[in-house]
Amino acid sequence: MTLVFILLACAGLTFILKYGSILAWLRSPLIKLKFFDELFKCSLCLGFWSGVMISGFLYGFKTWDNIYYLLPLSSAGFCWAMDGLIGIIQWSELYMESKNKK
Repeated sequence: MTLVFILLACAGLTFILKYGSILAWLRSPLIKLKFFDELFKCSLCLGFWSGVMISGFLYGFKTWDNIYYLLPLSSAGFCWAMDGLIGIIQWSELYMESKNKK
């Protein structure tokens, strides 16, 4: 159950970094650089680095055992899947709106 909450925290951090208006002031100058532009476009990549940050915060970078290496990888997959799911939901809402206007 703890892993579910940790993965949800990783997804939350990823979505705040990628879409959150509260961090637009930080994101705007960063995406002028090619590295950060590619990073913020990719939920898989940003999810991985969110997992690294949360792993370091929770477990410390000095005490990493084998299990803690898997958290960034599982965070990347979970964030990618959640971003895809949100994209499907947004697409279906737009589709239903356009269908109701006819």
